[in-house]
Amino acid sequence: MVSHDLKAPLHAISNLTGWIEEDMKGKFSDETSSNFNIIKSRVARMEDLINGLLEFARANHKKEKKR
Repeated sequence: MVSHDLKAPLHAISNLTGWIEEDMKGKFSDETSSNFNIIKSRVARMEDLINGLLEFARANHKKEKKR
């Protein structure tokens, strides 16, 4: 549940940036395109971090159950 709550804003950011890029196709300056790429890479990085935490929590939970 926490994973979903943390990922929801990331998905919203990703969707919004995608829509803006689609609407403004070909109208962005190089700097603006670069900034959008930074946003997308940081969203992906944050999602990877959340997934890593989720995997860690699952592994810890499995370890606790074995005891």
